[in-house]
Amino acid sequence: MSLVLRAFVPAIAGLMALGGTAQAVPVIGSADFLLVEPSASTAAIGEGSTFSAADVRYVNGTGDFDFPAAFTATPSGISGLTGTVGDTFIFDTGFGLFSGTVVGIVPDPNGPIGGFFFSIRAHGVFTPAGPLAGAGRAEAAFNFGATQPMVGDIISASFVITAPAGGLGLGLIPAPVSLALFGLALAGLGAVARRRA
Repeated sequence: MSLVLRAFVPAIAGLMALGGTAQAVPVIGSADFLLVEPSASTAAIGEGSTFSAADVRYVNGTGDFDFPAAFTATPSGISGLTGTVGDTFIFDTGFGLFSGTVVGIVPDPNGPIGGFFFSIRAHGVFTPAGPLAGAGRAEAAFNFGATQPMVGDIISASFVITAPAGGLGLGLIPAPVSLALFGLALAGLGAVARRRA
């Protein structure tokens, strides 16, 4: 065994021991959902309204959430999604779990079509499952929008889950041990190339 390998093998083994188990790459993408026959706890949707729907459908997605046409997600229904900042909720998408806290609401009693418009923004964590089980958890955003033509009228609602929540997201920053291993590998390659020259 060459001198270079004898020096680097124990160092790499030590760094791997310090690093513990490798972490999976966090999911990246967005998924669109539609609520079928949603209802609200108030006659006019707005702040404090609690939304529910027994049937929620996955519409489409991008990135890791872009599944083949044959894929059928079976998301859970929505219950207890409240338009109150600070409230927490969990939603099972059928391919992972979103757990978050409402961080913003936008009530608009004179929405874009003359009725009521209400949106909820939540931040949290998406934990992959099912076809995404090998992927890592990621910071995620949940953006919900509902419209209602008149007080007491039917409600249309949909939402999008986006991971990471914005920008690069903390989940994409490499661990220090990963950077050290990468640096050690580059140094080893440089030493081998120098020795051959």
